[in-house]
Amino acid sequence: MQPHCARPWALVTIAILGIANLALGVRPSRAAEPDYQAMISRHGEAIVTLKLVMKMSFGGRGAGGDQEVESEVTGVMIDSAGLVLCSNTQLGGIGGMMSGMLGRSIPGFSISSDVVNVKLLYGPDDQEFEAKVIARDPDLDLAWIQVDANDHPFPSVDLSQAADVSLGMHLFGVKRMGKHFDRCAVVFLTIVSGEATKPRKLWIPEVLVGGFGLPVFDAGGKVAGIVVLQFPDASENAGAGGNPFAMLGSMFSMQDSYRGMILPAADVASATARARKAQPAKQADKTAAP
Repeated sequence: MQPHCARPWALVTIAILGIANLALGVRPSRAAEPDYQAMISRHGEAIVTLKLVMKMSFGGRGAGGDQEVESEVTGVMIDSAGLVLCSNTQLGGIGGMMSGMLGRSIPGFSISSDVVNVKLLYGPDDQEFEAKVIARDPDLDLAWIQVDANDHPFPSVDLSQAADVSLGMHLFGVKRMGKHFDRCAVVFLTIVSGEATKPRKLWIPEVLVGGFGLPVFDAGGKVAGIVVLQFPDASENAGAGGNPFAMLGSMFSMQDSYRGMILPAADVASATARARKAQPAKQADKTAAP
């Protein structure tokens, strides 16, 4: 029996609900919107569901130790041979985010996570394919999962077909609802309202309605980028400490991070190439190990 395990989960739940609430907002103008059915028909099958089993470890006073939890996340197939891209935060990276946010105000508090098992759920019958995490980039909030495709070709999104993005442009994406709604595909829209150059080039959406780890497209169907979560380092909030006013200011300043940013398609393609290049070396090292 673990009487205190609800406490860290309550903190995680609050953070997740905060992200979900802050992602909602006033919908952008409907000018220049392409046909919704065409969007879903063109991109919907490449937006896939991953079933995860994760081991969560909680540290600190009142923590509940290790727990295994099941969840579903949405990713995008970027190679017909079964390479899926998704948000690293949603793939367990939220543990590091929470540790950075709460570790300074709750002495000893920490969360870590490890993906124990991952499967691709595909098609109307939720056919299961074995898969594994092959690479992560926490800074870019990207994670790559290779599906054991068994020579099954998958519809995919071509990251090399990058859109020319500019301020004021309307962008759209396709995401999937949860299991309760039979994971139906729906369209979300946003407008490019700004451009950040630090910590890297990012397009800033006017409003975002979900879609973390998923692509956004221009009206012609070219990829503008991938929606990612970008949080400041713990050192940027080091002055907060136990100061409630500083902590409150830090929380409000992070609202911009919660709504998501758009990492340009060219940067995502470069990161994917690095992940692919590093993978054979890792396999070789593993084979050579005694």
